[in-house]
Amino acid sequence: MVGVEIMTRTLYIGDSILEGMSRPLFDIYLRILTPSVDFVKMESRSGWSTRRWLREGDVLSIVKEFKPTVVVIALGTNDEGEQDNQAGYKDLVRRLAGIAGRDGAQVLWIGAFTGTGIQERFKLVREVMGANTIDGSSLMSGVSMANAIHPNQAGYETLAMRVVEQVIQFESTKSEGGSTVTALLIGLALGFGGMFLWEIMR
Repeated sequence: MVGVEIMTRTLYIGDSILEGMSRPLFDIYLRILTPSVDFVKMESRSGWSTRRWLREGDVLSIVKEFKPTVVVIALGTNDEGEQDNQAGYKDLVRRLAGIAGRDGAQVLWIGAFTGTGIQERFKLVREVMGANTIDGSSLMSGVSMANAIHPNQAGYETLAMRVVEQVIQFESTKSEGGSTVTALLIGLALGFGGMFLWEIMR
């Protein structure tokens, strides 16, 4: 397939699960788009929580340098116990999302894919982020696993495909007036029940 020039710059921020997905995610973007500029950036830190990203991640510098139009925050697995401090956790989410979107970028928060207590934490994330959220655990059906938390390589490839579909859909609804690339890609990806993205990965 001939690539389509991208009209968004997407920054991903996450933990070890994003780290495992990074190569498959990047490969998907390369296959479906013609990158005339740097168009996607992955910032993953294994074991990092939302709190640690705020404390040590220097998200402000990353955003200033990359100038994303969309920021995808995929965190929550390492936030275990934060649900017991609801107001505090919502403040962490609000602060990180605020930094990520400080220059007008749209922010999408994908909750934890695996782990304990993730539904309780995701409920708090949704109270802060509203419709700009995706329950990461809802994307895990049939994903093959290396252990209780992390997918294996095939699982990461499956999960990456599902994440890109969700992000493209988000970008298409949030872009001003709707960009050509996102409209085209979401039509293909969802119109064929996801088979478009599956085929380009083969």
